[in-house]
Formats: sequence, structure tokens, C-alpha cells
Amino acid sequence: MVVTRTCLTMGAKLLFNLLVVLAVSFGAAATFQVEIKNAPKGCNDIHINFNQNIANPKAVNPKTQVPLTANGENLDAQFAGNSLKKGDTYKVTVEGTDPLTVDEAWWTRDGSNIKNVDVGTEVVISEVVPKKRPLWNTGSPKIVIYNGADSYLGFSSGNIGVGLEQRWWAAPFSIFDSPAVITEVHVNYFIPAGFEGDNIRYKIWQRNGFNTPGALIQEGVLGIMGPGIDNPEIPQVDDWLHIYTGLAIPLNPGDYYFTIYGDGNTQTLTQFQNAAWLTGAANDTIAYNNNQAWRSATHPAPGFQPYSLTPAVLSPTPLMGDGREIYNVSFALYGNGGRTSQVCSGEVIWQSWVGPALDFWWRWVVQDNTDAVVAYRYPVVTAANGYEHSFTAPVSNLAPQFIDLQYRVWLNTRANIFPANPENDDGVQFPMINGDCDRDNEIAIGDFALISTAFGSFPGEPNWNEDADVDGDSEVTIGDYSIMSDNFGIEGD
Repeated sequence: MVVTRTCLTMGAKLLFNLLVVLAVSFGAAATFQVEIKNAPKGCNDIHINFNQNIANPKAVNPKTQVPLTANGENLDAQFAGNSLKKGDTYKVTVEGTDPLTVDEAWWTRDGSNIKNVDVGTEVVISEVVPKKRPLWNTGSPKIVIYNGADSYLGFSSGNIGVGLEQRWWAAPFSIFDSPAVITEVHVNYFIPAGFEGDNIRYKIWQRNGFNTPGALIQEGVLGIMGPGIDNPEIPQVDDWLHIYTGLAIPLNPGDYYFTIYGDGNTQTLTQFQNAAWLTGAANDTIAYNNNQAWRSATHPAPGFQPYSLTPAVLSPTPLMGDGREIYNVSFALYGNGGRTSQVCSGEVIWQSWVGPALDFWWRWVVQDNTDAVVAYRYPVVTAANGYEHSFTAPVSNLAPQFIDLQYRVWLNTRANIFPANPENDDGVQFPMINGDCDRDNEIAIGDFALISTAFGSFPGEPNWNEDADVDGDSEVTIGDYSIMSDNFGIEGD
């Protein structure tokens, strides 16, 4: 049995603010992230004067700043000339007291001033709130195609009828490096009408490769079975995210399967209790994706059996980078010990654009230095929140990785991530440079030729070319020429 919720219209919705300005008592010591926006082309130095002495500066974006020095109220940083692209945001964390402000700042190239910073509009200072790192995170559920329709699909896990008293679903995960204690579990599920139970319970099984679940290792109650809260990573209003805290589930390093299911306090089978566990998650890496899942109707006989559906019944959407994601249920595990995932965040900066908001659910391909695909990530990028994004880097693969982002006539931009780093990364930036009308990943004379041909045109006219409308104002004008002139000669990554 599978349970679906049809797809609702996808609209922009705020992500969690990753850096939140907190009210603190005057003079309280804290760590702040300082952001200086709109880096000029070719800069390789920045100088910042604060309203107070600051200490312990740490590079965020670019990741390498040498030297990065604090001298009283002054901060000076140098970086390679290609580390910050035109329009990118410089980021650094410093220690100070609230309120921390910037009195003045300026960009330089080899020590020569090339642009003063408008401290009223180009500076953002926010107190750093540590982001919780998961032991494992499959990501949020996504739409799949079920019986020909776009649907949020939930796989039944619980008691759904005679002969299906233990309809358990098993999802693979791993604990790395050292023993861990799971203290918090996030699960995305909904409760079909008439299948309400008392509790959500869990079971953890040994795993050998991706074979049948082995011995039962841990079991217990996660918490009450009921409506959850809105998941901000799903672009619609829902009550599917359930957060269970106050747990203490010890696990040694190893490979496991995780099961949740609805049940009653009495453990009787006289009522239906069913959690529809939402699927379509990305998983930690594609190495954990499979063409089937493990499901038990009754246990121990016959126990877990392979489960899959024909493509006519269940298939991926074009958004999915790996079609096997249709069997990945959505959950995250948090706790102490073990190895935790690096949380990556930053901004997509759509430069030189006055057109409609570019809201979307994007597919990012995470690759290693051999260009092999490691994982997919699907951050919701919303204009309403300044195009901020957030995702967890793989925990099962610590090799250096990168993500390329290219859209319409913006040059390709590459962001590097380093999952092995012990600290989170708030500097995963995508400064998108506009004007590549012929989409050859450089802004050159060919782009001017396309604008010249379409100059003065509007949509519907014979010489209209959407790609020549660089700024998105539905006409090709001198403004589009100006953008390309400013960016002339720049090549994408």
C-alpha cells in the first residue's frame, strides 16, 4: 500500500534564516559574521574599520585569506585575484561586543583603492548561531510521479490491516568513526485519515551491504504520533516534519537500517496505525540509492522482502538527478559522537536582473575532483529570503567536492566544498555574472552581436531574442549593452 498527497502549486517560501540577529545585552561578547556585498572586478584586498576592537578573524568567503589580520578596530585581508568574482560577497567572522558596526571599508587591488563600500547598504552584520550538524540526513521529500500524477508519496509503515500488521519500511544509514548516541530524530510523514495511532516507534537493524536487514539492534518509542510542523524546505505549506527530542539511542560505528512505524500504546493489532513515510529524498550520496527497498508485511516470517513498483506506477520527475531517489524516505539523525555532516550555506547572487523573481527548486550536482557524481542536493532558493540556500555535505564521502551552477545567460559559477572540514561552511557562494547571450560560457563579441540584432525589440516582434534581454525587463535596450560592457572579457568556471 502506498499513500499519496497530490502536488500543490509550488511557490516561494522562506528558508530558515541561517544567521539570525539576536537581541543580546549591551556589551555582550559574541561572534559575528560580517558580510561586505558587491565586490568589484579584480579586487584582491579589503580593509574594514569597525566601531570597536575586534579579535580572532576567520575566513568564510573566500575561504583562503592570507594574511587576515585584526589590529585594534581595523581588519585587513588579502586573497587571490580570482577568489571573489565581480558582485560576490566577502564574508569573515570576528569576535566583538554588541553592537558591532562598520565605520568604513574599501576594496583594493594590490593595495590601491578601487571602490569604497557603502556601509549603509552593502554591509550586513549578524550574530553567528551555530548550526546543528546531523549524523545522517537523507534530505527533504520531493514530488514523484505516482500513477501518472505528480504526488508527494508516503510509504506505509505501521499496522494497516489483517496480514499487514507489521508493514515496516527499512532505510539504510551509517555511523562513522566512533560510537554515537542519537538524541534527536527528524522524520517527514503524514497520517492517512483513519490510521491515527498513539506513538511513532523505531527499530534499528544491522545492515550488510544492502542485503536483507539483519539482527535487531535497537527499538523503542520516538514520541507521539500526530500532526507535525511545516517543513521550510518544501515549497508549500504542510505539517509533515516531526521532530523527536530527548532520545538516547547508542550505536557503534557500522551500517544499519532505520524503521519508523505507527503503533498503539498497547501494541495490539486491533486498530490501524500507519505513518505514510514521505519519499523522494536525495540521500547522503548516490552510493546509498537502490532500485528497490526492503519492506516487511509480518515479522519474523516472512520478514523483510524486496519491494519495488513498475515505472508505470512509480517513476521519478525530471528534477531528480538519480531516478532511484523514488525509494529514499526522508529522515535525519542528530546526536553526539560519531562523524557529523558539514552544513553548507550561502547565497545565489543573480546580478544585473530586474525581471521576475527567480524562485525554483534547484538540482545541484555534487562532484569530486575526478568529475564523478557524488550526490545531488535540492535546496529551495527563494528571492524572498535573499536567495539564501542551505544543504548538508555528504558524511559518507569526505573527498573535496564542487557544485557548478549555470542558468539562462549567466556564466557558470563553481562553488567548492570540503566535507572533511570540522567547521560548517557559510561561504558557499554563487555570484552569477550576466550577459552570456550565446551561452558559450564567456562574455565576448558574439554576445554583442546578438544584442545588436535584437536591439529595440519586445516579445512577439520578429527580431526578439529572450537571451539578448540580459536584465529581464522584456525589451532589448542600451541597458543590456551596458551590462555586457561591464562584464566584457569575463569567462565562467
